[in-house]
Amino acid sequence: MVKFYMIAAMGLFASVAMAQEVGVVDVPQLKARYKAHIEAKDDNSLWCPGTQVYSSMVNDEWHNDRRYNTTYDSNGNILTDFNEDLNWTSESTTARYTSEVYTYSTYGKRLTGFIKTGNDKEALKEFRKFDFTYDEVVPTFITSYSSYTMKDGEWVKDKGSYKITVTRDEEGRVTQVLRSDWDVMGFYQDASKNVITYGEDGKPSLIQNFSYGEDWNTGESVWTEGTCYSDIVWKDCNNQILNGGALYQGANRILSAKLLSGGKENGSISVEYGPGANDYTTLTESIDPYWGDKIKTRTEWREINPYNSFSILERTETYSEGSEEPSVSGSFESITRDSYGNLLEGLLTNEYYGMTSTLEHQTGEVVYDETYGYPLVYTESQMDLYDETKQVPFLRKEFSDYSNYRDEPTSIGNVAVDDNENAPVEYFNIQGVCVANPSKGLYIRRQGKSVQRVFIK
Repeated sequence: MVKFYMIAAMGLFASVAMAQEVGVVDVPQLKARYKAHIEAKDDNSLWCPGTQVYSSMVNDEWHNDRRYNTTYDSNGNILTDFNEDLNWTSESTTARYTSEVYTYSTYGKRLTGFIKTGNDKEALKEFRKFDFTYDEVVPTFITSYSSYTMKDGEWVKDKGSYKITVTRDEEGRVTQVLRSDWDVMGFYQDASKNVITYGEDGKPSLIQNFSYGEDWNTGESVWTEGTCYSDIVWKDCNNQILNGGALYQGANRILSAKLLSGGKENGSISVEYGPGANDYTTLTESIDPYWGDKIKTRTEWREINPYNSFSILERTETYSEGSEEPSVSGSFESITRDSYGNLLEGLLTNEYYGMTSTLEHQTGEVVYDETYGYPLVYTESQMDLYDETKQVPFLRKEFSDYSNYRDEPTSIGNVAVDDNENAPVEYFNIQGVCVANPSKGLYIRRQGKSVQRVFIK
């Protein structure tokens, strides 16, 4: 049977208690929403829906909009997806059908995507493709993203494409991370970089962040230094600093540092960890470079449950010259999902000059299968524009045709064969149906644990 649990970790109570002090949220309402679904199933099971139907609310009635037919690999990653616009008519200006095919690295990171669209499901046209590359030392860090759109029979690289160049010293330590964005003129343009300098203890002592852009005074493109960290005291460090601003979770976590602005000391930051394994609290003090105000900011990050659910509580005190009391502002953001990624609650509030307002508030309700625990129907609601206390349903998802992609050897992407070279070869069409004798077209080729996209001429 399905089990429901209230997530009531100490870290969550700490965030909620502070939120109540500054008047950011309605605590009883918030706590009532903090529950996560834990499915009662064997650890080896991985239930994924073969069919999903999305619906929207129209005139107080649910109206079907789109149907998805999907296949997965043994990690639950989408291999193929074929979807149909259920509202399509001959007068529609958008495509009726869309097919998507994806491949992944051995670490489960997406490598390629290939998308075709059209109104005839048997003759879809190439529309978009993209690919990723990853760092050779940290294979989950993206080093490039290239996206292309088919225009006039040719693939044209999109502006959203970028590449990241990682430089390391002889000891393998990261010394620079340079990001370059694709310009529509047909070349990569430098955008930002992090430069890491190491101290006598072999750990980073200075992390500088720069952005590249036009100088308004001269009109020339120059590197501008942003907020930097110096005199860093580390809790954990593996010398692979690939994101200069993410220094509170994972393998690289700081305890304290000085803050630099324009090359000059401008404040400090200290970090406390806990009570949960991934929780942290930062205390930052700085001086506004324009007005000279002293600013103190406390930020609490708390994990609500292991399914990418968290809360962020921030409180800022600004001390201006001539003012006896600081001005106080704050915000509270929380995202709560179940074990299948369905949003149970999303909340964003803001406090300024003693006034608290709710900027966003979504809630989700899930009907789960009583035997296996996977979701059958998901309904999402959002805050009414005229009444913050009212939730208005706007999205429904219906899940069906489930398969266990870890226990069923017939599932695409999951076969217990270590010898890929001698394993039998199977082909699947873009709908995930096994094809005994594939003819001309695009297919998923599986041999042992190797799965790839192929085009047969």
